[in-house]
Amino acid sequence: MAKDNFMVLQALPEMLAKKAAWIIYKEGIEKLLESQPHVVLAVPGGRNVIPVFKALGEFKIDWQRVHIFMVDERFVPVTDEQSNYRLLFEQLGDILPAESLHPFEFDDVDRRGAVGRYAQMLNKLGGRFDIVLLSSGEDGHIASLFPGRGEVHRTRESFVLITDAPKPPPTRVSATFELLKKSSVGLLLVIGEGKQQALDIFLDDSVDMDSCPAKVIAGLPKYFVLTDREVSLPL
Repeated sequence: MAKDNFMVLQALPEMLAKKAAWIIYKEGIEKLLESQPHVVLAVPGGRNVIPVFKALGEFKIDWQRVHIFMVDERFVPVTDEQSNYRLLFEQLGDILPAESLHPFEFDDVDRRGAVGRYAQMLNKLGGRFDIVLLSSGEDGHIASLFPGRGEVHRTRESFVLITDAPKPPPTRVSATFELLKKSSVGLLLVIGEGKQQALDIFLDDSVDMDSCPAKVIAGLPKYFVLTDREVSLPL
């Protein structure tokens, strides 16, 4: 793992959310908007990102030039309690212009078509994420990319339909490794009880990406790992 393009930040969970938001703003949005007309930010769902969304709302960001996509989404309507987008909208919906938000459009009749349409939506904005926020599971999974799913990991599509996820609900849409690898700036959250093993395998150079999907972030030009767990790597 390269040691010159990333930083590990260790702090209490409440501080990590503010640090993550600051990095997204200062290292991502602000810098990138100096040289391009807009930026695409990709975010996950989950309890660990809710404070990050809240903290982002405190910055004076030119949201008219920011487009937000979901890293992954459950196959449910956006109003469903399980929807990742619903968490984002509850925190930032009041301050974001409608054109900045790009939820996955649920279609239970034409599932693969819905995934293709989400990819087309991103293609209209350049076909890549500029900044990606990820949150690691206990097993090292990110988005809906789980360990030991080589066939999914090797696809060249930008989004993929998952029908047998090991965590409920089983049907989801997820950004692929192929898409995530194109990002310029990445943040990985490894926060909470039970995440020590996830952090250890991420920092272990002998563990490959198939066994620890979170390692995809290590291939980005710049990335940050934010954790409240014990870090064995020298800072």
